[in-house]
Amino acid sequence: MAALTGPGAHLQPIVTVALGTGMRLSEELQMKRHQVDFLRNIVTARHTKNGRPRDIPMNDDVRQALADLCRDKRPDDYVFVSEKTGSCIREVKKGFHTACRIADIEGLIWKDLRATFGTRLAEAGCDAFTSAQLLGHSDVRVTVRYVRTVETSTRVAVEAVRLNSGKVGHVLASWPKASNGAGCKSLKLIGGAEGGRTPDLRIANAALCQTELLPHAEGHIRRF
Repeated sequence: MAALTGPGAHLQPIVTVALGTGMRLSEELQMKRHQVDFLRNIVTARHTKNGRPRDIPMNDDVRQALADLCRDKRPDDYVFVSEKTGSCIREVKKGFHTACRIADIEGLIWKDLRATFGTRLAEAGCDAFTSAQLLGHSDVRVTVRYVRTVETSTRVAVEAVRLNSGKVGHVLASWPKASNGAGCKSLKLIGGAEGGRTPDLRIANAALCQTELLPHAEGHIRRF
């Protein structure tokens, strides 16, 4: 997370939790200490879009990030606290955009972290109903799009390795080279599950894992 240092260091655990739980940004930033249960190894999302709380298991990375933040906090203390205000952090998109710019990443927005979580669930064989529960989708049809995207990607991949195939059917991400050879990593997004953006993991992996922004991101999400 080389780009998430200095003024952007507070984003490191927020990004880790986003990738490892799929929580919406508002759910994450308003999370309080009592919502993190280290005995049951779950985090409870509240202030949800559908108004219903949901429990999400913690992987090792999420647990470690939250353990550091929750140390010495009272039950009603916010987990993510601003050093300037002493209250909960209210905005991260500007800092995230700056971190992406420093790492020469274009086209990556915060919602892509949640989409990555959803797609990894589908790639791990998680059924749509379980994924919907973890993501907090009221309508399972929204979640099914993640599964269909994975099915489409695997079909394209199998088709692409045919010996007699002379074409590639799908381009998920590319990094066009500039004339000076430096270039900037640019993402080409296709339509997807939420907000018209592709939830395909490779888009987030391409941006996160092959740059200095989040060199360990693939490790965060492969556990699902």
